[in-house]
Formats: sequence, structure tokens, C-alpha cells
Amino acid sequence: MNFFTKITSMLVVMIFALIALAPAQALAQTGAQSQTPWRPAFSAGTQVYIDPAVANNPDFPVALPGLEQKLRDAGEKHNVKYLVVVVQQTTESGTGNLGAARLDELLLRWGGANGFPSDNYVLMLWMRSSTNPSEGWVAVNAGSNLKTYGLSGATLNSTDGPVVPAVKKYMPQDPKGCFNGIAANVNQVIDDYNAAQQEKVDSSNFMGKLGFFAILLAIAGAIGAFFFMRSRSTGELKGKAQAVLTDWNEKMDSANALYLKLRAGYLGFVKDQSDWKGKFTGATKSQYEAALTNFADFSARRTRANAHLVDARKLFDAGNYQGCMDKLESESITVTGADIALEDATLFGGLVVKNDYKPNELLNSMATLFDQTNKALSGIMRSINEAIAAGSELDSVQAEIEMKWARLGDAAFASHKAEFDAINRDEEQVRLTFKSNPVSGKDSMLALVTRARAIQAALKSA
Repeated sequence: MNFFTKITSMLVVMIFALIALAPAQALAQTGAQSQTPWRPAFSAGTQVYIDPAVANNPDFPVALPGLEQKLRDAGEKHNVKYLVVVVQQTTESGTGNLGAARLDELLLRWGGANGFPSDNYVLMLWMRSSTNPSEGWVAVNAGSNLKTYGLSGATLNSTDGPVVPAVKKYMPQDPKGCFNGIAANVNQVIDDYNAAQQEKVDSSNFMGKLGFFAILLAIAGAIGAFFFMRSRSTGELKGKAQAVLTDWNEKMDSANALYLKLRAGYLGFVKDQSDWKGKFTGATKSQYEAALTNFADFSARRTRANAHLVDARKLFDAGNYQGCMDKLESESITVTGADIALEDATLFGGLVVKNDYKPNELLNSMATLFDQTNKALSGIMRSINEAIAAGSELDSVQAEIEMKWARLGDAAFASHKAEFDAINRDEEQVRLTFKSNPVSGKDSMLALVTRARAIQAALKSA
């Protein structure tokens, strides 16, 4: 199970589109700009991220001055990290909440980032429509610790919950007011919960409380003595675990960057070959299948490694430094087809074989898989382009020969006619398999071009 699947299955997730304000208009949006989606990197000191395409829009720029400090102030009350991301709609299309997929991707990228508060955050994403700046979508995701305060999916989705009223009241005219409103409403939910709990405590009798606190003090004293005795060894263990975590973070940052590079370079090409099993034959099919399998393996291993790193960081944050080191150094990791990223599942289905890996084996294999995939797909794309170019070149040379023939007459062309006819016959056979097997067909097509150019050269000297 990949990182986001884990989060959405156990945390509180609320997604609310701005269609509540203008249903017909928001649902009708299906187009998007062709630009690359903006993918900000997480920074522990930043709480507001604005897509340059939105901030620098020549007609309707967006700026949220003072919002970051407001969110920081709101978060200090209950140790909640309020995060806001504003993005421009690009490749997203269809009906429903188009911001949800971008939120999924953002959590996938940020989940293993150093300093990301995986249990105590409220992430608010606003995707502004590419066709109408007064329309858009809002998606909200909350960390697991907030579920303690009753912030369940039902609460977040309800019309009188902390999110929906703020979206209805402020969006799209006042996004800053909307985000501040959501933060204030979440804080109020926590305040109400704490007040209710305090009331329960206050209603108990004094002796009961005294006995309870005595037990707590006794336990605290015992725990304090225990950790005092182990403080030196714990400090050393923490340092070792931190070093292992840092190494994993650096290598996963590199792996994630390589993954995005593969998608940027070849995803469009791979989508165009979605029917490759029936489209390709021979060497082209076998080489493409090998490259696609490597791509699928890379996708699955990267997703599993990200999830493994998130689990290790939770152990570290909980003070289980030995458990963190065991997870990152020795615990076996099983990778299956189910670990393929959601956005790649339809392209790579059935290509990943279940395998068990040691942590370092899994971590170090991804750079090799990237190189193999990159070289293979690049080679196939180059062969297809060269084959197409060779076919076009042959057509051009043949046309020039026929014009020269017509100008010189049959007698002057007689010595070349047999070879020219043979080229035309051979061309028919080459083109029969040219489209399905361009890797092999390219050399045959280039050979025909060479023969035709020989006739062309001879006619020029005639």
C-alpha cells in the first residue's frame, strides 16, 4: 500500500469543491492548460505555497499577505501545522473535485520529507480554474491526531463542520478569509473537545483525582528514573538513527526526482503505446516490454520505499530509535504490483512480480532501474523516429528519381530501371512490418534509402 493510500485509509480526509458556490459552472469545467503542474517542495519553515502561475497572473494575481503568520499563530494554540497550497489547474479535467488528485500527489511527495508533521497537520489546497478565475476546487486533509478531537470524515464533510461554512462564506472572493476561517473552526472544535473533557474531570470527586494523580506521579517518577539511567546510551542511539534517516531521506529525494524525470520524459510516449501488446511485434515488442517492466518496477519500489521511510520516521519521532534503525537497515520489504503509484496503475498493470528486498538493496536498485529504463525508452523512441525519417527520405528520393526519369526519357533510364523496380518491390515488403517493428524495420528502410541514393547520384552525372 503506498503512502497516500495509507493516509486516506486511517486519517481524516475531507474534500469539498467550490461547486457548492456555483455547481453548474464548476462541474462544467473539463479543460486545463497544457503547462506542467506546479509541484512545490515541502519546507519546514513555510506554511503558504502559491503557484507562480497564480501569483503572477497578469489579470487576476493572487497574494495572501499576512496569512502565514495568522496560520502560525492559530497552529501554536494546539500544536497543529496549518498549511495552504494554491495551484493553477493544468492537466486536470473531468467532473468532481479536480483538486483532490493534486492533493494526493502533494501528500505523496511531502509525506517522507524531513520535518513534515505527518500526524498534526491540516493541509488546505485550493486549485483555481484555468478558464474562470472565479471558480475552482478546495481539498482538505487532516493528520491522524486530529481524529482524537472528533474531527472525523463525517464532521469535516458536514454542512456545520469546520470546512464547509468557511468555503461557502469566503470563496472565491476572499481565500485568505476562508483559510483563516477553517483554521479557527478547527481550533474551536479542539477547544470544545478539551472543555468537555475538563468538565468530566472536574465532576469527579477530589479523592479520586488525588489517587489518580498519585499514580501518575509514581509512574512518572519510575519512568524518569528509568530514562535517567539510560540517557547516555539513548543519546548515542538517537544519533545513529538520525544518520540512517538522513541517508534514506537524501537517497529517496534523488529517487523521487528520477521518477518525476522519467514521467516527464516518457509518460506521454508510454500512454500513446497503451495498446503495445497488439501494436508491436518482434524486437520492438520485446525491447519495449523490458523497458516498461523496468519503469513499473521503479514506480512500485519507489512508492514502497517512501512508505517504509514514513513508518521509520514515526518510530524515530516516538523515540523508538532502535526500531527505526531496524526498519531501515534489516527489515525485509515486500514489493508487489499493488505498490504501483495510483496514477500509473493502468499503464503498468501485471508487469510487477512480487519480490522481497533488504532495505539497502531496495534503496540502491532504483538508480540502476532508472538508467536501464531511460536508455531503453530513449533507444526505442529514437529508433521509431529514425525509421519514420528514413521512410520519408525514401519517398523524397524516389520522387526525385521519377522526375529525372521523365526528363531524360526511357532510353537514358534503362540501365537503372531494374534496380529501381527492385527497390519499389522491396519497399512494399519492408513497409508491411515497418509500423509494428520499427526497431528492426529501420535498418531495412535505411538500406533502401542507400540504394535509391545510388541511382539518384548516377542520374545527376548523366
